[in-house]
Order: sequence, then structure tokens, then C-alpha cells
Amino acid sequence: MERGQKAQSRHGKLVAHQTSELGALRKRIQTTREELKKQRQAELERCICSILLLDVANLCRLLQRFQNVKSELEAQQHMERQRALKYEEAFIIVSAYLA
Repeated sequence: MERGQKAQSRHGKLVAHQTSELGALRKRIQTTREELKKQRQAELERCICSILLLDVANLCRLLQRFQNVKSELEAQQHMERQRALKYEEAFIIVSAYLA
């Protein structure tokens, strides 16, 4: 019987050791999962920041383009107004001369 008790004792120790190793392995897996989750979150945040910065840069370029087009149109309008005033003055002078 002593031989059976020794075997049973060794088996118990082996089961306890394997249970302990399994617990340590599960803890390591959980820690690794959490670390990967943090890394993915950080990467996602970096990507979002990059996208937002690109969008801000694109918006700035679009705003500059809009302002350039607006300035150009205002300049054209001013020139047309000046031309119209000249023709109007010329028409008034010719009308007065002919009258």
C-alpha cells in the first residue's frame, strides 16, 4: 500500500504542479491579450489623429483655394463695374452731344 500511496502522492503533486502552470499560463495569456488590446487602441488613435490631420490640411487647402477664387471673381467684378461705368459715362457724353 505504501507504494500506492507514493504513486498517489506523486500524482497529486503532478496535478497540483500542472494546475499551477495552467494558472500561470492563463494569466500570461490574459496579460498578453490586454497588452495587444492597448497596442491596437494606441495604433487606432494614431491612425485617427493622422486622418484628422490630413483632413485639416485638406480643409486648409480647400479654404485657400476658395479664397483665391473669391478674390479673383471680386477682381473681375470690379473690372467689369469699372468698364460699365466708363461706357455709361461715354454714353451720357455722346447722348448730350447728340441732343
